[in-house]
Amino acid sequence: MSSNKGYFISVGGGENQLPLIRKVHSLGTKVVTIDKNELAPGFEYSRVKIIESTNEYRKVLNSLSHVPLTDKLVGIGCRSYGKASYTNAYIAEKLKLPGSPSKIIRLFLNKLDYLNRLEKFGIPIPKIITWKTKSDLVKTLQESRFPLILKPINGSGKADIEFFNTANELKTRIDKKFPNPSEYFLQEYIHGDEVTVMGMVDGKDFHLISISDKITTLSPPFIERAHILPSKHMDYLSEFTIIMKNISKHLGLKHTPFLAEFKIDEEGDIFMLEAVPEVGGEYLADSLIPNFYKFDYFKSLFALLTNNFKPEKIPLTHSLNKTGVIYFSIPKEKNRSVKSIEPFTCADDENLFLEKNLKEPKSSISFSSGNSCRAKVVGLLTTSEKESNSWLESIEKRMGVAYK
Repeated sequence: MSSNKGYFISVGGGENQLPLIRKVHSLGTKVVTIDKNELAPGFEYSRVKIIESTNEYRKVLNSLSHVPLTDKLVGIGCRSYGKASYTNAYIAEKLKLPGSPSKIIRLFLNKLDYLNRLEKFGIPIPKIITWKTKSDLVKTLQESRFPLILKPINGSGKADIEFFNTANELKTRIDKKFPNPSEYFLQEYIHGDEVTVMGMVDGKDFHLISISDKITTLSPPFIERAHILPSKHMDYLSEFTIIMKNISKHLGLKHTPFLAEFKIDEEGDIFMLEAVPEVGGEYLADSLIPNFYKFDYFKSLFALLTNNFKPEKIPLTHSLNKTGVIYFSIPKEKNRSVKSIEPFTCADDENLFLEKNLKEPKSSISFSSGNSCRAKVVGLLTTSEKESNSWLESIEKRMGVAYK
């Protein structure tokens, strides 16, 4: 591959960025890594190290301009979210590298802004409620359909999400602590199954990579408990793909990974909850997709970000006769710390491809912190026919995590 010669810029050198950095390094391309942490693990694989915050896009560009590179720059990539993703787009524009317009990436930094924009394009989105004053919000509640979810405009990882079944519950919350209209918005809660759609935009079109089912806790903040392949909703494949193509086309996304979360309600209607021009986390790209489909996600991502992308046909069907899952151990609301963590016990018909402790024994936890409260993750494949709920219950019993 011609793009293997030259330098690739990694905006970030932390653990989440490692899969991309390692892949670039293994393909023979020199890596320029930017991170404010002098001990960032990505520096081990990097030819050039720049100690700078990935949020400081102008400082990053200035630092890059003073590095005497011996070969051409071929691409830039970021696994993070928020301001770092904007830095990635800004640098790509300035250095004329493959990427998406920085003004579009900036739009995604504010959930309310991009959801309102997508709704105008006809993308199906749960009803959004905003307000300017307390009396304005209280009056709006009389005409609203419950349940409602209070969401932070710039939040991530399910943190600070609140759920309200009735107007009285929300009125009590408002009287106790009025939510700042510049920091929060309300959205109608959709009952139904949640689905994650992942793909890549290559400058011309959206290419689907996976559709997986997401299982969350039944109560807020709806922490992500499991991700399952293949999805039981593969009959919606065409609709998901059309929506993703429309979003990427209307917003003008160019060279970027692209991920969205959808709900399918009890009537079979689709609602988009969130869409981001990012790889995403949850070990989907890192572990589940490569092990289930034998698809090298980060090799394709590197090709995408260096303008050498060639779409691969992935067998997104139930005919694979296997099931894959990423499963997280989640504390109960009353738990305050991790007591102990033991190795996972694998069944005879399971293949364990991931086991990682996310917390240390005796570490404190907070259920309200969202996904960051999870203590352990495992990834499994099985060729035995499984009923999802009973299999997940079985996995939970074998996770080896004790809380107190």
